[in-house]
Amino acid sequence: MPSTTPPAPARDFGFGSDEEMLRDLARKFLDENMPVTKLRDLVAKDHTAVYERGERSAWRDELWHQIVELGWTGLAIPEEAGGVGFKFVGLVGLLEEVGRHALPSPLGATVAASLLLREADGERARPWLARIADGMSAAPIIHDEGGESIPDSHGLRARREGAERVLDGAAYFVEDAFKADLFVALVREEEASLLCVVPKDAPGLTLVQNHIHDLTRDQATLHFDRLRIPEENIVSEEGDAARAPLEGGGGGGGRQLPGGGDAVGVAGELVDVAERHRQ
Repeated sequence: MPSTTPPAPARDFGFGSDEEMLRDLARKFLDENMPVTKLRDLVAKDHTAVYERGERSAWRDELWHQIVELGWTGLAIPEEAGGVGFKFVGLVGLLEEVGRHALPSPLGATVAASLLLREADGERARPWLARIADGMSAAPIIHDEGGESIPDSHGLRARREGAERVLDGAAYFVEDAFKADLFVALVREEEASLLCVVPKDAPGLTLVQNHIHDLTRDQATLHFDRLRIPEENIVSEEGDAARAPLEGGGGGGGRQLPGGGDAVGVAGELVDVAERHRQ
C-alpha cells in the first residue's frame, strides 16, 4: 500500500543572494580594514616579540567591535536567542574571507562555540547564545592533551558542592583563548557528561600561553583549580545529550566548520598569489 506520509519539505543548502551579499560585504570590509600591509604591520613588524620574548600576537580590539556591530557574532545563533540563524553555507563564505585575510580575531572560535551551544538544551543555552549575539566572544574546549578531539579525555572533572559545580583539571590547545570572554567545555561528573560555560575571569582559572608559529592567533592551556560555577552555567547534563554537540552528527560539525572555512580561504588566497606571480 502506498505511503500517505507527505514528503519532507525541501531544504535549501545553496549559496544564494543573501550568502553572496554577506561574502561580498565581508571581502570589502576586510580589504579596507585588514589588507596585507596592515596585517604585516600588526603582527609581523616585530615578530621577535612573539617568537623570542614570548609576547602574545597583536590584534585590533576596535576591529572586533566593528565586527560585532555588523552582526557577524549573531549569524550562527538562532533567531529565538537574538541571532540571525544564518545558513551554514553562508557562514562558510564569511569564514573563507576571514581566512583569506588571515584576520586576527576570535570570530572563528566564537562561531564554533555558538554552534556547540545551539545543539544543547535550548532553554539553558539561550541566555549564553544571546550574550554572544550581543558581542561576547567565546571559545570551545575540545582537545585532549594529545591534540585529539575526544570529548571525555581532556582531563576536566566536576563534582557537586551544594548548588554549585567545582571544576578541576586542564584543557589543551584552546585557540584564541586570550581573546575569548567565555569557554564552552564538556566535563565529567562521575559517569555523566556536563556541557558548561566558564567565564574567562572566573576565580580558579589560569591561562598559560602556548608558543605557536601562527602570528595571527593565540593558543593556551587552561588550568582549573577548584573553579566554581553556578547551576545556570550548566547548559546540558543529560549524558549523551551533553556529549552530542562535541561528537559526530548534529552540532558536531561545529568543530570543523570554522576551521574548514578558514583553511579554504587561506588556500584560495595562496592560489591567487601564485597566479599573480606567474603572470
